[in-house]
Amino acid sequence: MYCREDLRKLKRITLLWDYIRQVTEANTPLLMGDAGELRFA
Repeated sequence: MYCREDLRKLKRITLLWDYIRQVTEANTPLLMGDAGELRFA
């Protein structure tokens, strides 16, 4: 993902990125094709 440097430190941007990171980590098996269900963080 890409974000402009001046926006990177905004709280709403860091919260969104943290959420996306958590959901991605929780759904690694799904993204790798090893599971068939989506889990939310």
